Amino acid sequence: MKSTTNIIIGLDHGAGAWKVFGPHGGIELPSSVATNGRTTLGKVAGLRSRKPPLCVETANGAFYVGREAHTWGRPQENLDDIRFAGSPEAVALMNGAFTLYAQHYGPLNGPLTVYVGVPQEAIIGDKAKAIPTAIKKWLTGAHTWRVDDQPYTIVIEKVLITSQPAGALFDYLLDESGRFIAARQHLYQEEVGVISVGMSTVELLVVQQAVPNQRFTLGKTAGVRRLLELLNPHGHYSRGEMDDLLRAGALPTLR
Repeated sequence: MKSTTNIIIGLDHGAGAWKVFGPHGGIELPSSVATNGRTTLGKVAGLRSRKPPLCVETANGAFYVGREAHTWGRPQENLDDIRFAGSPEAVALMNGAFTLYAQHYGPLNGPLTVYVGVPQEAIIGDKAKAIPTAIKKWLTGAHTWRVDDQPYTIVIEKVLITSQPAGALFDYLLDESGRFIAARQHLYQEEVGVISVGMSTVELLVVQQAVPNQRFTLGKTAGVRRLLELLNPHGHYSRGEMDDLLRAGALPTLR
């Protein structure tokens, strides 16, 4: 029986990874996506074989998503603001992230209310209205896709936008049931600074008595992506391949 009460979902569709957190836990899917258009090499004597990454079939075609996606197909590295409006790559990553959630915790049988964390740079100045409107437009509604010939469907009824540093603040202040952690509750009425380092952003948020200090609310395009560029000066690897090396603890160092 489907639930008539909206299921609350936290969603971070970052340039480094998509994170989905729901009533039973959370998952993370690295934001690597590749078109699925190459022939798969069979077993070769002397070489090991690996299981292919998650392959998502959408209305836009088939895509590999997540770790090692760029070693199985043609890398697609769309890290600009167009992803907030539902680019084909973003759709594939969203489908892949909700697939992983369903595989870990079971299907989301009911309408969803989704809280979306975005970089502060995406909701400052001229972007403060345009990007949230674009996100709500493409996320709201029914989404259907296939993985391994199995159909998946979610229905998002409501989308609410917040900043990623604000999410980090409340992750520190609240427990898993959404209640204040007693030893930290007093900080909500004091001054707290948050520094958030993501794949493509470095952000600062200062909150004083539960109100953002606008002078110290900043976001810059930088982050881990810059480190990966410095360690890949000749562009021999895609950003996704460099991210895989970083996550595996095998990233080459500058000399």
